[in-house]
Amino acid sequence: DWLQHYERVARHNGWTPEKCLQNIYFSLKGTARYWLENHEDSLTSWELCKQELKKTFTTQYRRERAEDILRTRTQGPNESITSFVEDVLRLSARADPQATEEKKLRHLMRGVKSEIFCVLIRNPPTTVDKFDTEATNMKRALLARARHYQ
Repeated sequence: DWLQHYERVARHNGWTPEKCLQNIYFSLKGTARYWLENHEDSLTSWELCKQELKKTFTTQYRRERAEDILRTRTQGPNESITSFVEDVLRLSARADPQATEEKKLRHLMRGVKSEIFCVLIRNPPTTVDKFDTEATNMKRALLARARHYQ
């Protein structure tokens, strides 16, 4: 998450890979900064630095924890479709960066509110985008119904 944010800032600022490597020190704190100070001489490129950062700070525990949360993730009573979808995608990327569209859809279908699942299951979406569109449309229809027939 942190590295993605750093690279977004770098792209926005037009940094070259060399500039990314030069500037990283100013974005790190605590253990991560100590790690950089201790390994700076061996980090000869931005790509190597990223690989070593991931190897050092991305743990199996973090992936397993994301997988556990994902396995039990359900849409909250007042949670929007967008919030639910984006959180499932974030957890999915953390648990399994190579997760297929089908796997992401399984998590979404399993966790979406029952009232929306019951409609989606009739003609299951084949992509995350289609899930998002159909679920959002269904939620709007349910809200319109509730307002109209109160």
